Amino acid sequence: MLLLVLAGGAGAPGDAVLRQVFPAADRFGAPEDTPPAMPAYDGDRLLGYVLSTKEVTGGGGYGTRPLDVLVGLGLDCRITGAELLEQHEPILMLGLGPGALAGFVRQYAGLDVARRIRIGAAAEGQSVQAISRATISSFALHDAILGAARAVARGRGLPCALGGGGGTARIELDAFQPEGWEALREDGSIARLRITAAEAAAALRRAGAPNPAAALLPPAANYATLYTALATPAQIGANLLGQAEHARLLADAAPGSNLVFIGGEGAYSFKGTAWVRSGVFDRVQIVQGERTIGLVAAQHHQVERLRAAGAPELREAAIFVLSPESGLDPAAPWRLELAITERRPEGGPAMAIFALPYTLPERHFRPAPPAEAMPEESEGGHAVMAPRLGGAIRAAYRPCPGAAGALRHADAAGPGVAAAALVAGAPLRGAGLHPGLARLACGGRSSRSSISFPSPRRCAWISAGSPSCSTRWASCSGASLPWRCCSGGAACSAAGSAPSARCRNC
Repeated sequence: MLLLVLAGGAGAPGDAVLRQVFPAADRFGAPEDTPPAMPAYDGDRLLGYVLSTKEVTGGGGYGTRPLDVLVGLGLDCRITGAELLEQHEPILMLGLGPGALAGFVRQYAGLDVARRIRIGAAAEGQSVQAISRATISSFALHDAILGAARAVARGRGLPCALGGGGGTARIELDAFQPEGWEALREDGSIARLRITAAEAAAALRRAGAPNPAAALLPPAANYATLYTALATPAQIGANLLGQAEHARLLADAAPGSNLVFIGGEGAYSFKGTAWVRSGVFDRVQIVQGERTIGLVAAQHHQVERLRAAGAPELREAAIFVLSPESGLDPAAPWRLELAITERRPEGGPAMAIFALPYTLPERHFRPAPPAEAMPEESEGGHAVMAPRLGGAIRAAYRPCPGAAGALRHADAAGPGVAAAALVAGAPLRGAGLHPGLARLACGGRSSRSSISFPSPRRCAWISAGSPSCSTRWASCSGASLPWRCCSGGAACSAAGSAPSARCRNC
């Protein structure tokens, strides 16, 4: 509702604050899409979006008091401005003036939300300074700004928001509905492994420990029960941790990071105590394909209480924040390995390894259009079949509006011509593209086949003519997108001139 009030046009009460957070824009469109945001334009050229943190994330401050920040976000994922709209923090009790929080949020102007932003002095990278005597309020605002801006960037498919974390771009990160522990367990969103004392003792004897401690317990006793989950998607992580804590961990992490939940109960601890001295968790590790990912103290965040309804009271629980450099692909299966160790009589460790497989359920992935073939008449009058572009392209590329709402492509003019979709100036190469494609366009008919998409929004044209072609810019449905114009093998159109007949724009 707030964005609708602000979107009253030039001279409206909200127009001034909109221009404060997006000074380069001369007009703003109506709020659209999920999460909601207002497009910001310079003429017909899309510059970015304006969003309300409260409307995107429902953000709360200290003690869940409501707060709201209006944020301008450019297509390059940089914040163009931020203004505090609502806050109920106890700043007067702390001896702070009303301008303290407003000054804090204005520090975010110019920062790139696709990169890590820290609170406090940073040796390198981006940082903002916390409000003295209001550290909790500073972190609440920080989480709200970054969480909301990144959600809008992902929702609009901005390439700058999709670059890190491998399979993270294919996962639905922001959707959230309250869901209990058992429901998450039932479909595998939370995986469980239970090891009885008899199973642990038998495995340790095979490893060379004739009298393991597990043998002292009743055979059916719970020696170790291990739980794990990918907590990056809000549907899992926010239900386990609470929305505020989930948002805090993601805001503080490098973009593209993943949250892995591990919980345990029973006689055996998955943490042990050695990690306190060594900084390394030597009893658990993640394995994915040929890659083994060790867990260290710097990644560890203690979970004091699970928030999901019906969750058990675990002996221990933690979130491990894995940066993109860890190599974990959250969209692919992985397993958590637990090592149970004893000493051999002759010395040296006897180790039994138990594995807990994990695969993220399909419901946590973004929907992709089904692959299908669509015939269209070609230049020679023969029907050709074209596969739909894959979901990876659709996540970052939306075709332009029009009667047909179609994204059109043509076969390459010759060998070695690379196809790419260029959105807002950033190339996204190869994902889901047929290697013969060299031209993407929207509106009108191309020389070959046609591909339609639901909910089209933007488009770009890439022509496959002479190598001397130079990239120029054209306004395409309000978005500044690159296109390359050639007619057959002829020279490119001169800068500023109209496209040739064969180079159709939106």
